[in-house]
Amino acid sequence: PGVVYYPPKAGKIFSHFKEWRKLLWLVIKNNPFRNIKEINVACNTFFEYFRWTKVLEDIKIQHFITHCDFSIYNTGRNIALNQSGVQTWYFTDSMNHGCIWKVENEKCGMRLPFWTYLNYDHLVTWNSFLEQYFKIHPGSFRQIHVVGCLWSGHINKKDKTRDKTLESSGNNFIITAFDTSYSRNGFTSYTEGIAFAEHLLQLADTFPDVYIILKEKKVRNVHSTFDPILGPKLLNLYKKIGTHPRMTVYSDKEDSSGLISASNMVVSFPFTSTTFEALSVNKPAIWHDPVGYYRDTPYAKVGGVTTHGYEELKAKVLEIKNLKPGTYQNPIQINSPLMDPYRDGKAIDRFRELLAVFDKK
Repeated sequence: PGVVYYPPKAGKIFSHFKEWRKLLWLVIKNNPFRNIKEINVACNTFFEYFRWTKVLEDIKIQHFITHCDFSIYNTGRNIALNQSGVQTWYFTDSMNHGCIWKVENEKCGMRLPFWTYLNYDHLVTWNSFLEQYFKIHPGSFRQIHVVGCLWSGHINKKDKTRDKTLESSGNNFIITAFDTSYSRNGFTSYTEGIAFAEHLLQLADTFPDVYIILKEKKVRNVHSTFDPILGPKLLNLYKKIGTHPRMTVYSDKEDSSGLISASNMVVSFPFTSTTFEALSVNKPAIWHDPVGYYRDTPYAKVGGVTTHGYEELKAKVLEIKNLKPGTYQNPIQINSPLMDPYRDGKAIDRFRELLAVFDKK
């Protein structure tokens, strides 16, 4: 209602692709087979543009919102949307990007192609640290908005996952742990994953009043494929956790927000977003670095939210267990760029307000 739609004039269609046509002609002229990937990208981008131009002849859109849309083909689509007066929005559902692995005194210069070839009016993200990171990818977003942690609003809601967890844990202190994506050649190795799982088992044996839940990120059968030697060792540990009287394992399909809601404390592998989500609603939470690889990273240096090795983990669990209910305070300063600046669980409401603001423009 109230939207005036102006279809693009035929003359404008090709003006936006003037430089692309030149580039495509040069590619074909020099050696079409050597540059077949470039030709494929250009053709698919043209296709997306004309397809969405056709769609917009029949459908009126005010806002177009997406995430995890890393393909370069969004460029053609978003040009068509912009020509029709549509506001394009990209939101990030995580805080785990390349910049968090950088040492504190280094510049956040680790660019990813995911964010370099986007063409959006708006980016919605969680904190100013991420805002600065996305700004080093020029041309991707015209405006960036920090609204806080988008998933934190789901944590305080009562749901079946929360009820099921509370029922099975009795009156014990509940720790929900989150693993990550392990690999042989990536940031996080299976050696670390095995140590992380072993430390959870040690915690359960050390504290008889603690109930530990492990939420898996990946489907079980991928581990033996990703690492045929260490993958099965990790799976054996997960089976052992599943048979422990005060431990349980939930699959990748279980709702993370419900598990966080039911827990007294969250422990995530560095730097899985679940700890950030919990801290965004003042839930006790840490990242646990089992081998000590991440001591020089920003979240380790800030203090109070990262442990290294089993003894530090045990000490932190004991510290939080001994706190009086409702007295925990997020150790990260309220004005820190590393954290949700609002910490009220209302990020989704702020996103909606932004949409309303740009409806009026």
